[in-house]
Amino acid sequence: MEVPYKSATTTPANPNACTWAVCYDIGPENYDDHKPQTRIIGVFMYPTEAEDFILHCMPIETRNRFYIVHI
Repeated sequence: MEVPYKSATTTPANPNACTWAVCYDIGPENYDDHKPQTRIIGVFMYPTEAEDFILHCMPIETRNRFYIVHI
């Protein structure tokens, strides 16, 4: 069965315009060099989109680990 294509009413986002990242830190005890590391799990065009991602996609138990950074 072929899935019908629905065209978007807006133009696709420019990757260079995505300057807000959702991040979390990994503790230094997990690495040999004992330096903390940051992981980026999503990049968004607006900070409100990043907030919505955290609120709607992250489990409530771990939601406080994530933060938003302007990159």
